Amino acid sequence: MIKRYVQNYIKHLKYEDMVCYIQKEGISLTEEEYQFLFAYIKKNWCLLFSNREQIFKDLKNSLSLTTYSKIEPILLSYQEKYKAYL
Repeated sequence: MIKRYVQNYIKHLKYEDMVCYIQKEGISLTEEEYQFLFAYIKKNWCLLFSNREQIFKDLKNSLSLTTYSKIEPILLSYQEKYKAYL
């Protein structure tokens, strides 16, 4: 059930919503990084349920070290917060 909820949320996720959320977290990215993250989320959201470590590897390899170091704590906190659902 939760997987279907996430799938529906991602299906309706808009680029602008993602940008606003990231900026609200106090993170500034390049346009290329925003584009990459949006495409990655849309394509790979199901990794949340099957291989979360792959998400960290992919992001670490694709984003600048500075950007990744800002995003990683947020990802870890949400992973901990929602671990019972994932």
